[in-house]
Amino acid sequence: MKECDATWSSSYTTVLFRAYYEDMWLGGRVQMKIYAQQCKKCGEYMTAEFEKEQLNSLAKWLYRWIASHFYNIYFNDHGYQGRRRLAKHRDDLCEACDAGWCYYLKVENSKRG
Repeated sequence: MKECDATWSSSYTTVLFRAYYEDMWLGGRVQMKIYAQQCKKCGEYMTAEFEKEQLNSLAKWLYRWIASHFYNIYFNDHGYQGRRRLAKHRDDLCEACDAGWCYYLKVENSKRG
């Protein structure tokens, strides 16, 4: 069986965070799920590979979210606020759309409702 060598360039992926705060001494924990995109040729799911700048941005956003939700520390710059729908986004190949967590799915549903 020949391996699929299909590649694509995505400028968007969904990362879902779940954060739990126990108390001042125990702290809390953060769970993370990076949703994948399905290859239209072979059907295999692949997750995004982040560059250093993207990881820094993701960590900064998470830090600010935790600070505001658990410690009442707020920032003027709220970080990522969503993007316009990309013409190339394929809902049928998006794992996050299928799970109901994709930003683009939410944008489309709000336009309809």
